[in-house]
Amino acid sequence: MPIAAHGRPLLDPRRGDDALTWALDNGILRSTEVSEPTEIAWSDAALVHDPAYLETLDSPEALARVLGTDEPLVPVSGLLELWRRATGGVLAAARWSRARGGIGVCLMGGFHHAERTRGGGFCALNDVAIAIARLRADGHRGAIVVIDLDAHPPDGLADCLRDDGEVDILSVSVQSHWEVPKGRHVIDHRVPPRCTDAPYLASVRRLLGELHQRPSLAFYLAGTDPLEGDPLGGLSVSAEALRQRDQLVFRALRGVPTVAVPAGGYTDRAWRVLAGTLAAAAGSRLPVDADYDPLQRRTRYLASQLDSSLLSGEDDDDIVDAELMAQLGLAPRPPDRFLDYYTRHGVEHALSHYGLLPALRAMGFADLTLELSRQDEWHRLQLSAAHGSGRADLIDLCLSRRDLAGGRVLFVEWLEMRDPRLTYTATRPELPGQRGPGLGLAPEVGHLLFVIAQRLSLDGVALVPAHFHVAWMARHRFTFVDPEQRGVFDALCDMPLPLAKLSAVLGRDGLPTPEGPLKWHPDPMLCPVTARCEAALAEGEDVYEASYEATRARLGLTL
Repeated sequence: MPIAAHGRPLLDPRRGDDALTWALDNGILRSTEVSEPTEIAWSDAALVHDPAYLETLDSPEALARVLGTDEPLVPVSGLLELWRRATGGVLAAARWSRARGGIGVCLMGGFHHAERTRGGGFCALNDVAIAIARLRADGHRGAIVVIDLDAHPPDGLADCLRDDGEVDILSVSVQSHWEVPKGRHVIDHRVPPRCTDAPYLASVRRLLGELHQRPSLAFYLAGTDPLEGDPLGGLSVSAEALRQRDQLVFRALRGVPTVAVPAGGYTDRAWRVLAGTLAAAAGSRLPVDADYDPLQRRTRYLASQLDSSLLSGEDDDDIVDAELMAQLGLAPRPPDRFLDYYTRHGVEHALSHYGLLPALRAMGFADLTLELSRQDEWHRLQLSAAHGSGRADLIDLCLSRRDLAGGRVLFVEWLEMRDPRLTYTATRPELPGQRGPGLGLAPEVGHLLFVIAQRLSLDGVALVPAHFHVAWMARHRFTFVDPEQRGVFDALCDMPLPLAKLSAVLGRDGLPTPEGPLKWHPDPMLCPVTARCEAALAEGEDVYEASYEATRARLGLTL
């Protein structure tokens, strides 16, 4: 569930799904070993949290404080379901690991900043503390250890578990102003900001040396936020070192029923760290391929499971009869099919099947309405939601089919996605051409366009980016057809300027160069579907190299 909140980095909503997709695809897990958790009961949450605090969680303002944002329009029901399911998952994993004596993993969990009477740091319910309290209420006795290797200290855990004398909390976190109560049962080693692999792993080894007794149960917060480049973690640990960290922990806990959760992680690479944790838990050393795209893999799998007759209505006798009657002039012409293939029902079914409509509802959008229209060769899809006293477009997409690069492609005439509840801020600046902050669903929509092109037997998906930032955001899947423009673009990507500023300058006055200002030149970009399109994009490598080097030289004064 993407959660946009004035540009504040929140947990990657795709992290768990992406790691699970990789693990299933590579045989680390079997589908029979995966289950979906139920929400924790509020009575179980009340074993740890003050009931008066729990009652406040129905308030958008209270959840906004937990998320650290001034944005009051947070999706209350969706967020509460996320935290309650995560807590239910941690408890289910604990019960499983106790029964089997193995390692259970909950792919969304580790909300360790929630205290008894308040939340914070994106944490409303302390899932690990609630799971321990529920197990104690069920009669579990014996020592329990919580190994917290999130980048931040376990302040909420220490508060929630302070009365359980048989729980030890061991932590390695970055030096900060956050205080954790010290004592016989809490050990918190601090490492300096930007700490790298060797000293970080040395601190982990030293921490694990504090395991002086064999616990009856262990919880491991395998934080993904120590990863280098994480905007909130403050550390500079590589993904390879974090895999070694996981192996060290699981080795130290060998034979102990263990629950692993991912805790914090705020980059689009966090899923790779979590995938490594899954592999380490299974005893596998399989690396995560740098080119592996879990969202693409998941979308194409879902496409293979979709009955095409539900999309086109080819098995719907009423639709077929209506079209036949119209052709004979005996009835009005039925509404045009989207792209001459999809019925309106088929589009809605597809958007639900791929999870787009459920995601929007989870984000707090109600009364979703789909409208399809056509003007000549342009096919338009508009998805709106109730907003204020009226309605607002969430997605406005217009498609056509064109000839390009020796093939027939699905062409994006325009695509606008925006969250009408949000406004621009210093950390979320307006980009040229934008009418409002986005929804955070661009990757999903991009993969759906690929699937549409594939289903319609087209050679690719194409667009003309009106602004530099559009090309920059599409660069991982789309390539400029013209090799000369490709070279110019890649050279511009090397510019050490913020994206918003660079896009604005290129679209306005241009970058100053000895040959005159270099301005943005919109040109077709293509995401290939067939080998024919891939071959067309592979041509002109010498032209590309010359253009790239020439543009870098031209920009030399501003680099």
